[in-house]
Amino acid sequence: MIFQTFFRWTLCVALILASKSFGERSYLGDEEIDVLEPNDMAKRERSGFKTFRQTKRDKEILPEIRCGLYPKIVPVQNGDGNVRNDPQFVMVNRCQGACDHGLAWQNCTATKWRSIDVFVMNPQARNPTRPVIEHEACECQCHVRCNDQIHERDVNNCRCNCKTRCNVDENQIPDTCKCVPRAGKRNVLY
Repeated sequence: MIFQTFFRWTLCVALILASKSFGERSYLGDEEIDVLEPNDMAKRERSGFKTFRQTKRDKEILPEIRCGLYPKIVPVQNGDGNVRNDPQFVMVNRCQGACDHGLAWQNCTATKWRSIDVFVMNPQARNPTRPVIEHEACECQCHVRCNDQIHERDVNNCRCNCKTRCNVDENQIPDTCKCVPRAGKRNVLY
């Protein structure tokens, strides 16, 4: 009886709030959406996300999202066969975003993380907790893969340099470090 009364009261409040916001927008182009600010969850403040207002027309001028901690929805590992966990998904901080270096092989990478045990409601579970990884610190790291036999790794510029050098009249293929004659080279002296 108490639950039914509470449910009806909650439903009434929701209908009143929905009716007040109905019809406030002028047309679809000005429809407002909520976007989470970066690093809102970094301090584990789960309630009351700070949001800013943005219209759909402003999507072209959104700023680049820098490498940092941002909330992400991740699945909770299902450990016992086909039985569903509750919760199935949780929100944790994960390293995401662009790096200052313009190279595609530099990634926003977690440098510090921790495992959080999520308590799951599963009557058939032998272990009522599941580990979920949450990132605590991020930085842009070079993820270029070099062939150690032919390359030297240049961490400052995030690239591989060939150990061998070519002659002045040759070009070097960066992946294989092979030297090839330059195209259009004249072999005849005038």
